[in-house]
Amino acid sequence: MKTAALLAALGSLVSASTFAAAPTDPFLWGVANAAFQTEGEPAPSDWAAWTKVSGRIADGSKPDQVFGFWKNYEKEFDLAHDLGANAFRMSIAWERVEPEPGKFDEAALAHYEAMIVAMRKRGLDPVVTLHHFVNPAWLKDGISNPEFPARFTDFATRVVARLGAAPAKVRWWITLNEPTVLAKSGYLDGDWPPGKQDLQATCEAMAQLVRAHVRAVNALRKLPGAADWRFGIAKHWRPFEAKTFSPLDWLGAKITDHFFNREMMDGVLTGKIRMWAPGAKKVKEDLPIEG
Repeated sequence: MKTAALLAALGSLVSASTFAAAPTDPFLWGVANAAFQTEGEPAPSDWAAWTKVSGRIADGSKPDQVFGFWKNYEKEFDLAHDLGANAFRMSIAWERVEPEPGKFDEAALAHYEAMIVAMRKRGLDPVVTLHHFVNPAWLKDGISNPEFPARFTDFATRVVARLGAAPAKVRWWITLNEPTVLAKSGYLDGDWPPGKQDLQATCEAMAQLVRAHVRAVNALRKLPGAADWRFGIAKHWRPFEAKTFSPLDWLGAKITDHFFNREMMDGVLTGKIRMWAPGAKKVKEDLPIEG
């Protein structure tokens, strides 16, 4: 319990990304949303099932009680334009695009393409997230499924090949949204699917997310047009400071910082998986970074 409390410690939020910007890249100032949180009419997913269980959502909110971005996206783009933004971050609902394993919904892809074209008409540069916390219902055990990295890569390849080309021409891609938060919330805190409270499972989940990112980016960099694309993750970065000058407090802050911040970033940047926290067995693996 002390380890769990240590790893669950809160701190100030700092954003970070693995994008490598060139000197000529424009400064992007924009707004963001996520498919499951805003689209409405959700397809079957782990989160859709999670919200149907009494007591899991504090106020009883349902995923269909949202703005309806799937149909009303132009209103959102107008608001972003009026705000003076030059970028809009959105995500692609994996469960909507691939409702069954290996079967892709071309109508859904075409709809996302139309959304991005409408975005561009308003001077908004699209930043597209491929995985924003949600897995298709058919992917049993979610990110813990041994097939998750391969399945995610297949999905990402189909989406990027389509939306990275004209007329959408998406350049900025985020493979995973806040992967450490996803692993911690679902496997350590138990507040998100699958509702576990297991430190070892948390380390394993973090390793799976690194495998998915590295495998997907290796594949995406081989696609036609990849030279124009940028890939990264959205990293929720928190500073952890010792409460006192006690060496134990300093050690606790350092361990928590390494677990929450460094291990994921080191993994996606180098391919070296080194997931560990006190009380867990280290998950170690070296992945090739291609391209």
